[in-house]
Amino acid sequence: MRGRRLFACLRRRRRVLLLSELIITITTFNRQNYLALLLSSLLNQSYQDWDLLIIDNGSSTPVSQDPLIKTLVKRLSFNRVVQIKRFDENLGIARARKLILPRIKKAWKYAFDLNDDHYLDSKCVENLMSVISSNKRVGVVGTATPNFSNDISVLRKEYKGERLNTLEVRTHNGVRQVFLHRSTDFIYTQGKKLMSKPIEVVHCSQFIYRLSAVNESELIDYSLLGFTEETDLCLNVLRSGYKIYFMPSAVNWHLFGESGTRSLDPFKRIELTYADTKAFLDKHYDFIKERQEFWGVIKQDNKVWWSER
Repeated sequence: MRGRRLFACLRRRRRVLLLSELIITITTFNRQNYLALLLSSLLNQSYQDWDLLIIDNGSSTPVSQDPLIKTLVKRLSFNRVVQIKRFDENLGIARARKLILPRIKKAWKYAFDLNDDHYLDSKCVENLMSVISSNKRVGVVGTATPNFSNDISVLRKEYKGERLNTLEVRTHNGVRQVFLHRSTDFIYTQGKKLMSKPIEVVHCSQFIYRLSAVNESELIDYSLLGFTEETDLCLNVLRSGYKIYFMPSAVNWHLFGESGTRSLDPFKRIELTYADTKAFLDKHYDFIKERQEFWGVIKQDNKVWWSER
């Protein structure tokens, strides 16, 4: 009941303010320091026509009580709807987002889901919106998400027309495997300039998506770990007939904070990884198998793979 009242209130405020077609959601758990950095980067965005929902995934101290977060939220609330939704326990990122999805679909056209340990370059949101708002058949636009801890010279990579972000499935000794290639951990250039043209892909991470393109009833019910949840959403959008793009000039730095699932017992993490991978393969194995010849086979030195057991 409390959650329904919150979103009813939020929708009423939005009708008065008429601010945005875009909702930015941030899922956070016990990382107020990283969350503060991300909120600061949102204040500096060149594109400011958006609303904000912070999902407190059961933090030990509610983020709404943190003095710095309260100050930043007050600044961000000056000309937009900003709300904090708190769950009493850590549901995991995938579960929390799936619970929120049906409600935000009623009020917004696009959503940009972020983790709390990211930091956006000033034109990140602008560059993403320029792609998804200009073509009704675009369902997802992903960011470049380089790891902040790496040397900048290692992260820069010249784009030469290669296929990026491919998917592949195989069966080895009766065990199904999925191979994911995510190239978006780089800052792509053409010559010495940052590449500004979007590249069509089949999956990505940290993206803006068209809410009407997602069939939430078909999304996988993930564990606390939420393994491969972003690829699941991308394939959900592809199945609905929409296209997916990677926008190299939309840079979203990954600060690599300690996640809310790092405290899990290592054997429990392995168990949940297998369970999530099996759920993913049950849902998407045939779909990927039928199309992987169009998506490209992953090179041996670039692949990351998981199996169902």
